[in-house]
Parts: sequence; C-alpha cells; structure tokens
Amino acid sequence: MSVCREANIPLFVHFHGYDASILLRYRHQRRHYHSLFGEASGIIVPSRFLADKLADIGCPVEKLYVSPGGVDPGRFTPTRRLPERLLAVGRLVEKKAPHLTIQAFKQIAGRYPHAQLDMIGDGPLADRCRALVEALGLGDRVRLHGARDSDFVARLMGEASVFVQHSVTAPNGDVESFGVSLVEAMASAVPVVTTRHNGFEDTIDDGITGILVPEHDVDGMAAAIAELLDDPERAARMGEAGRDRVLAHFTLEKSRDRLRAIMGFRPQTNLQSAA
Repeated sequence: MSVCREANIPLFVHFHGYDASILLRYRHQRRHYHSLFGEASGIIVPSRFLADKLADIGCPVEKLYVSPGGVDPGRFTPTRRLPERLLAVGRLVEKKAPHLTIQAFKQIAGRYPHAQLDMIGDGPLADRCRALVEALGLGDRVRLHGARDSDFVARLMGEASVFVQHSVTAPNGDVESFGVSLVEAMASAVPVVTTRHNGFEDTIDDGITGILVPEHDVDGMAAAIAELLDDPERAARMGEAGRDRVLAHFTLEKSRDRLRAIMGFRPQTNLQSAA
C-alpha cells in the first residue's frame, strides 16, 4: 500500500478464499483489511459469495468486482467419453470433503457394477480416504491416484462421464473460491455434480451444465449421479452446455479482459458490470 501511495499507482487487490473466509475471524486482520479497503482502487474476488463476505465487514460495494478465473479450452477438451467413469480432482482436505464423495459413490456402486471413481489429489485426508475405500469394499472401484500433473488431469477429464466434487465449508471456516476444477470439467464437456458451496452457483448453471446439491447431502449427491448415469443423452447435453458456458465466460482471455476492464484499460464501473 505504501509503495503504491508514494508512487501514485492505483492498487488492486485480489482475494481468493482463505483470505476472505478464515482470516475474517480475526479482529486484527479485519482491522488491516479496513485500511486496505480505504486505500485500494478496487477489490477483486472470484465469486459473489466472497464479495458479500467482504461487504459485510465494511468493504465499499462500489470497490468490489467479481472476476472468476479462466482455463484454456484448448487444453481441456472433449475426447473419448468412457461410460460410468466418475472423476474427482482436488486436494484431499476438509473443504473438499473427499470422504463424502466416496460415500456417495458407495450408494450407487451396487446399481452400476461397471461404474468407477477416479480421485486425483493428495492431502491430510489421504489416509482417511484409503481406509474408507477399503472399509466400504470399493478397492477395485475407486482409484486414488494421488497428486498428478496437469497432463494427467486433462486426460482423465476428457474421458470422464461425470465430474463430482462435494465441497463444504470446513470446520475452521475455509471455503473454495469459484471452483477451477469445475470449469476444467465443463471445458472438457463433462457434466458436474457438486454442492451449493460458495461461488459454485455462479459457476454451475443448475440443471443446465450440472446438478447442485446441499452441502453434506450424500444421498442427494448419489441421486444426482444416478440421474446422469441413467440418462447419458441428458448428461451429454449438459456437458456440451458446460463447454459453451466456459467459452462464453471462463476462458483465460475472458478473465484477462475482465481484469483489464476493472483496472481501467476500458470502462468498468461497478460490481454488476464486472460479474
């Protein structure tokens, strides 16, 4: 702030998730944020959910801009679709609740004996997930790949028939941003089953590009997965609509243009027009 003030350079600040959720619990952090809000020319967030959180602690609404990130639709593309192949991508942490995704898969596994769940990611819940997979007798149906590179992720995205992610608000208050992996799935023309969490309602067009269920609703997630497995044509339509949505709103170029507009490279006035 001091450097921008002395150099008379506009300061724009980007919040992502942790900094607009967990850190808001601390009085000293909120005090620092109030100073920041006063000096910054703009505060950028990836979802309306986080914008509301910052507005609640005193950020002027006229300084708030919603600008979700983007992905490369040339990298994440539809390839060969494998039937009944489910995919989850993300760190194995509390806010992504991978154990709830596994529990939802267990509910539909008997009905779809050829269904398989691939989970990419590592983290503190890895041992819990491995133990749960074994306890539920899913050792030959759920593959825990651990952390893998982006090429591996893109390949499995292109093959998946449904993308699943059961994100929740963690006990410490941590939340997701706008869901990068959800957008990667949509770019790959994969329908998404996920939760009404943070900004996911901005990302997923419920019933059009995917299905949203309440947080912690394992039964609801299992039912949504079954809906798409039972109706591959509907799932394909959702996937196509998801890719169209990415091309319209969530490419790297769209994200770049939004940021340039917010920072004054072309007219941009308020939260509504930035969204």
